[in-house]
Amino acid sequence: MIKNSTLTNRQEKAIILLLQNKNLDEVAKTLRVSRSTIYKWFERQDFKEKFAEVRQQVFNESLEELKTLTKEAIATLKDILKNGTKETSRVTASKTVLELALRLKEVEELEKRVEELEKFVESRR
Repeated sequence: MIKNSTLTNRQEKAIILLLQNKNLDEVAKTLRVSRSTIYKWFERQDFKEKFAEVRQQVFNESLEELKTLTKEAIATLKDILKNGTKETSRVTASKTVLELALRLKEVEELEKRVEELEKFVESRR
């Protein structure tokens, strides 16, 4: 379950199911609630905040996994460069991971800049 939550078990399960890419009908059926109930939950500030928080956690975990794969991709490219193997699928996968890693770095830098701008705007109020 979700740590430090004021939500009901069904609401927590709804968040988890939605973040597992289940559609509203599937979530409603699994939880034995109506779609409108789920929509009402999204009107609640605590539900929206917890959903955003858990979604960010899932995203951060994925980014950490991507960082780990980056090291493996570099090792694969080194191996291919040294040994001259023609493993196009390994090369393609490695290139994809590296491209994603570069995008991740760009996103992280943008997030940092946005945070700095938000702090600046807050200080001017």
